[in-house]
Formats: sequence, structure tokens, C-alpha cells
Amino acid sequence: MNGEKGLLEIVQECLRTNNVQLPVFSETSQRLQQELHKDSPDLEGIEDLIARDQSLTAQVLRTANSPFYRGLAKTATIRDSIVRLGLNEIFNLVLLASQRSNFRARDPFIKDLMDKLWQHSVACAVGARWIARQCNFRALQNEAFVAGLLHDLGKVLLLKVIDDLKSSGTLTAALNAGVIQQTLTDLHTECGYTLLTNWDLPDFYCIIARDHHKDPFDQANDLLVIVRMANHACWKTGIGMKEDPQFPLATGVEAGLLGLQEIALAELQIELEDSANLVDGR
Repeated sequence: MNGEKGLLEIVQECLRTNNVQLPVFSETSQRLQQELHKDSPDLEGIEDLIARDQSLTAQVLRTANSPFYRGLAKTATIRDSIVRLGLNEIFNLVLLASQRSNFRARDPFIKDLMDKLWQHSVACAVGARWIARQCNFRALQNEAFVAGLLHDLGKVLLLKVIDDLKSSGTLTAALNAGVIQQTLTDLHTECGYTLLTNWDLPDFYCIIARDHHKDPFDQANDLLVIVRMANHACWKTGIGMKEDPQFPLATGVEAGLLGLQEIALAELQIELEDSANLVDGR
């Protein structure tokens, strides 16, 4: 591998030849999402759907009882969790539990990046939902959570490709953080758009994966503005692979569009820091 160009070329070749194992959107999440869009969701069917997967059940219960939901009595069953938290929140928990497995890697260096990316994705999901509630977009809060969680899936795909190349011996040189970061920067938005499109998710999620760094961007897309705001707040808070404590949150276009002032932005950063309690259901 000869520097940045070498890694870019190798990764792009893998993507062109489809010689990659794509991250997956779990069947349980897909079916649960379909159920939630019905006029009368089947609670027993939802409970059964989750209970069929013992690992998923354990993760959902652990997350439901995490410090993030402090103040709520502990729940011992999926039914208790559904009744206490509501169907939308249960879907978010299932999505969190099922997506965690996509953020795995064999190489220790890539694993560390995946862990940081997972922390960032969870924080962005929590932050986007908080913004939707705070800024009178309550009808979008569930979509905001999902969009925040999935907006950087292109980076997950690219890190999986690099991890596979390293494990197979195709990449023999030591991995360079700067080269990897540039590769992610250059490719992840289009990769994310393609991946979410292949998952057959609604177009608005795919557009957010593609446009969350775009400049200029569609300022009329409320969900995109929300996710961009949460993403920038994560940078300023230092959650993830990028840390920029001097990022001008209050003077950004997104803050202006959402009407977020300094006090609210400070509350948002506290919410992001608390999201660590959702990582791995701690």
C-alpha cells in the first residue's frame, strides 16, 4: 500500500467488484417498523417477534434498564418494556441492539475506530431525537432517532472493507489513521446512500446519509437539519472519531434554522454525554 491513494484504490476496487460483506438491517427491525406503521399494531405479535431472538431480548431488556432511563422502574419482560416505554421507543431499542453487531472488527485498530463510531452514532440518534422534541418537531422524533443512528453507515461499510482486507493479508502495511480518515471522508456519504437504498429504507433516510455533509444543503429538509445539528454537536462534545471543541454551534446555519440558543445547546451537549449510558446497554 502506497499511502492514501493506494488505500482508496484498493477499497474502491472491492466496492466495484462487490467483494465485500455488507452490513445488514435486521429482519426483526424491518418487520417491527412495518408493524408500527399499521393503524392498530399487534402488541402480542411484536412481543413474540422480539422474544424469538434470545440475544435480542436480553439486549433490549438490558438497554431498557440502563441508566439512560433512570427514574423508571426496572422491567423484567418485553411486555413490561412495551407498556412502559411505548412502541416507538421499543423499536429504537431493537434497532440499537440489532445494529450493534454491524460495528465489529477483528483488527484492534479498526475495532477502536468502530467503537468510537458506535458511540458517535448512538449519541447522534439521541441528540437528533432531543432536538426534534425541543424544536417542536415531535412528529419527527422517531425518524430523527433512526436517521441519527444510521447516518454514518457508509463509514461502517468502509471500515468493514478495510478490516477484511487486513485480515485477508491484502493490506500488509500498518494502518494509518490519517489515510483511513481521508478514505472515510471521501467515500462514506455515497457508500451510505447506496447501502441504505439497498436496504430498501425510505428515501429520506438515504438522502440524510448522502447529504449530511453537503454544502450547500437543503435547508427545507427538517430531518436533515436536525441530524446535521446533532452531528455537529457530537463533534464539539468530542463523541466519535472527530473532536472539535471550537466548532461554532451557536452561529451555524442549523442552529439558526432550529432556533437553538446557547442555553439549549449546552443542554444538548449534556444529553449527548448521557447517551454513553445507552452504548452496549450500560
